[in-house]
Amino acid sequence: MRRSTLFAILLLPLFSGACSDQLSERTGMVAVHLTDAPFPFEMIEAAEFTIEGAEIHLMASNGDSGFHTIADSVMTLDVLELSNGVTKLLGEVELPVGTINQLRLLVTEAQLTLVDGRQFALDIPSGDSSGLKVFPEPDIDVAADDTVDVIVDIDVSRSISSIPAAPQHVDEISGFLFHPVLRAVVLSETGALAGSVRYDSDTPAVPDDDVPIAGATVSMWRDGEVVTGTSTDENGEWMLIGLEPGQVLLRAEAAGHTPAETSVEVTAGTLANGHDFVLAASSESTASPPRH
Repeated sequence: MRRSTLFAILLLPLFSGACSDQLSERTGMVAVHLTDAPFPFEMIEAAEFTIEGAEIHLMASNGDSGFHTIADSVMTLDVLELSNGVTKLLGEVELPVGTINQLRLLVTEAQLTLVDGRQFALDIPSGDSSGLKVFPEPDIDVAADDTVDVIVDIDVSRSISSIPAAPQHVDEISGFLFHPVLRAVVLSETGALAGSVRYDSDTPAVPDDDVPIAGATVSMWRDGEVVTGTSTDENGEWMLIGLEPGQVLLRAEAAGHTPAETSVEVTAGTLANGHDFVLAASSESTASPPRH
């Protein structure tokens, strides 16, 4: 069973050690990584994106503004291999002090491969021209003598829908629609959650025989909407990063099991582990939405 996955970018602006006393002449570094992602389609073998560049729009403190190239080499990635905190460096650039108000990812091709071997190309809106865009709210500061880490997610699970919408078998799929859903957060202002999902082996009073569930979906909800999610690895473990602080609802579900939910608090700068779910077997559909 393949992992679900979310496609994300991690920006790491780093102080470069500039010694000028003029704030407008000081610089920072921005490094771009790819990481974590929910993609709850068990019928997908691979989800490959070809990226030919990435840019950020900076409003510098010296009055200048414009786009800066982060990466300009061609890279093809299977985003299903990026999950639960796994990251990949996309590129880096030195920047003046200022604020970032936009990032553009130049995606020229995207292709899904199903488990039956069929392949489908995705129609990318503006991906190879103006790029897929994300606008952070508020703008992101690039400060002298400081480091700011930013995560930008392209949420594949919310961006891609199959045709038909709810296939029961892989041979029913005739295509996909792609409507990018992106978000940007400052890593130092966010927290992380982690835990596991296990099957109770029909003996809920006996935890020793619980079995890890690989490929279970763990989603995080706020105000009745999915914010992000991931799936468990072969050991039934999961992790969500870049989460804004506050009360959230976690929901774990897997085919053939009854979903479970819990309310948790996300704290900035903290990885809260131990959010474990034990699911019971069920012959009923688990497609109902979570409670709020």
